[in-house]
Amino acid sequence: MEQNITITVAKEGFLGKLFIPKKNLFQGKALIQFGGSEGNFKSTCELASLFCSKGITALALAYWNGPGLKDTLAKVPVENIQKAALWLQGKGWNKIGLWGISLGAEYALLAGSLLPSLISCVIAISPMDVVSQGCSSKGIAHMVNAPAFSWQEKPLPYMSIPQWSLGRVLQKSLLAREVTMAFAYKDARPKAPDDSIIKVEHISGPILLLSAKEDSIWPSAQASERIIKRLDAHNFAYPHIHLCYEFGSHLLYPSLQGKAGKLFRMERKHPQECSQAKEDSFIRTLQFLQAW
Repeated sequence: MEQNITITVAKEGFLGKLFIPKKNLFQGKALIQFGGSEGNFKSTCELASLFCSKGITALALAYWNGPGLKDTLAKVPVENIQKAALWLQGKGWNKIGLWGISLGAEYALLAGSLLPSLISCVIAISPMDVVSQGCSSKGIAHMVNAPAFSWQEKPLPYMSIPQWSLGRVLQKSLLAREVTMAFAYKDARPKAPDDSIIKVEHISGPILLLSAKEDSIWPSAQASERIIKRLDAHNFAYPHIHLCYEFGSHLLYPSLQGKAGKLFRMERKHPQECSQAKEDSFIRTLQFLQAW
């Protein structure tokens, strides 16, 4: 039976839950996992438990919307990940990787680029290649005039998303018959400041990018291609792979999200193919972690 340990902000400086497998098939390796902008720590724990069941130590990390953490997704410290990685290192795990989805994928790539001495592997599901504008769910959901993330107590340069408003998102989603925000990010990305682009070439280890061709939340497939091109341009020394699925949605990971997948037209229209894409992405991720 797996062992799990809860870590609090008050005690260790970060909020997490560590899942240790009964039979460790990934000796010396630990994977820090976090979700997207929804801030649902419960689903992150479920995912970490799933990875643990396959034999790898997994640390579910909450980075906002939890006890002792920020209650808006703005200027969230990269130090959350740094503290978690140092804690794992102190417990004897010498290879620490990151797994994130959506805004969590952006967070993973950013942290990997800023913490090359600690992080040696990054897996980004449906990522963006820049630091995004922060947001708040207080009252009517809205963007705030700040980046989503900060480093060393300083806000990072970020991409503004002027086309995003709850009214536009609802209108576009009703017309598309699925949840969509891609229109706002497609408009914003060409205008993103150069210093907001994540310096992925500073990551010290292999990178796996997973995306869906028709991601309706934001253009993750195009972002992933830009990441690969940037890595190639810098003669990146480690394996860097982008797997883009024709059938799939923004939620390109094992089906723990219940009915959430039904919010996407692709998943309603091609349920079997999307399910197969999620299963394949999980298998390929485990293979990637074995090779790491």
